Parts: sequence; structure tokens; C-alpha cells
Amino acid sequence: MSRIEREQVFGEGRRLAARTAFPGTFARTFTQSPIGELNPNGKPVRWVVHNLFLFDDAARLVEGWVESDSRASIRQLAAV
Repeated sequence: MSRIEREQVFGEGRRLAARTAFPGTFARTFTQSPIGELNPNGKPVRWVVHNLFLFDDAARLVEGWVESDSRASIRQLAAV
């Protein structure tokens, strides 16, 4: 089962920011690594991203950005 954890959410005006975590277990081959395919090891992993959102005057989402630390994620997979 997948989980999403919103660790922090804050906003001002039309902008909203969130720190979001995706915890899980490295159970399947990871094919999107910049260093090549990684085989699962059964260890816990936690992918953390920072989201920034911009809303219009009618409270509709008009822009969104996501930032993550790929190196830290790959390090968790025991690749580095």
C-alpha cells in the first residue's frame, strides 16, 4: 500500500508550499536511475519533495513546481 505524508503545508496569498514524503520499501527494479538500472534490496526508502503551487483569483491551480533531491534518493537505494 502506498502512503503520502504531508509533513508541512503553508501559504500566503495565492501561493501554497508543501513538504511531501513518500515512504515505502525498495521492492521492484528501479529503471529510471541516471546511473543505470537498480535492483531491489527490500530496505525502507523515503522520497521527499517540495511542492510550490500558484492559484488564480478563483482559487484554481494555475502553476505548480516540484523539487526533489535525486542524489539523496539514489543513495537510499544503496547505489552510491
